[in-house]
Amino acid sequence: MIFWLCFFKFDVVIDRIESDFAVIEWENLALSVLPLQMIDCPIEEGSRITLFIYPSPYGAIASPPMLLTEYGPVIIPIEGSLHYTTKYGIKTQCPSQT
Repeated sequence: MIFWLCFFKFDVVIDRIESDFAVIEWENLALSVLPLQMIDCPIEEGSRITLFIYPSPYGAIASPPMLLTEYGPVIIPIEGSLHYTTKYGIKTQCPSQT
């Protein structure tokens, strides 16, 4: 699949879970929220997951620093990682899925 040729990979930590969202801590210690519907595995506070963000014609529209997903906005606090109006998909991976 072509999208795997051009993607961003981020290792994040689940800081806490609140209602339908996981508060995630990025490598630069910034916090943002990720809807639980977007996480493909069971998680708890302190879990480490990997986010893959890749260009996709069916994905969420980027409005840096966020992606406007069907579940709500997802802030990506890593400068230069998103390009305006490009559509991106998000896939999560847990360590047990490797």
